Amino acid sequence: MTNEKGYEGVGIGYYLNVLHVLGLENDFLMIAKDDELGRKLQDIGIVVKKRAPKRFLS
Repeated sequence: MTNEKGYEGVGIGYYLNVLHVLGLENDFLMIAKDDELGRKLQDIGIVVKKRAPKRFLS
């Protein structure tokens, strides 16, 4: 869950705790080991447009 300020409701520590309970904590480093799509997106240098500031009606 993300709000407007970018707060993530679930921290990475919670995911690690779940993996520990499931006996998969050793697989934690495997989660993003080979992110082919992420690497391709990074390499093409996608430009993210900045959002315009919100306008408040008075």
